[in-house]
Amino acid sequence: REAIVAQCSKVQQADLADIGSGFDILIETSGSATGLANAVRLARRGGRIIVGSWYGEDGVVLPLGLRFHRSELTIASSQVSRVSAALSTRWSKERRADLAWSMLRELRPSQWVPLLKFPVDSAADAYRE
Repeated sequence: REAIVAQCSKVQQADLADIGSGFDILIETSGSATGLANAVRLARRGGRIIVGSWYGEDGVVLPLGLRFHRSELTIASSQVSRVSAALSTRWSKERRADLAWSMLRELRPSQWVPLLKFPVDSAADAYRE
């Protein structure tokens, strides 16, 4: 199945019917509670949601009802500032950085991830969108 990249925070309910059975893996990095809730809605049965966002100390409301439980979804956090103790002796900061840059060069996300550009003085407007 072809992968589809979308901003989960912008997905409308009507769009959810267009994706069929859902996604195997979703990586949520918007920092938006709506984005995380939509990731839950977009995941297929047995799907995995990786949360790479920080939502602050406020609570986040998620749709964790019947569909969530019957779908056996997994929600996992991603801590990018350090590596687990079990891997830290093998994955130095330099090794992680080298791998990340190598993957970026290979995947070239700027070619397929939709980007919106705003002048710095319009940052407040950009975050409202």
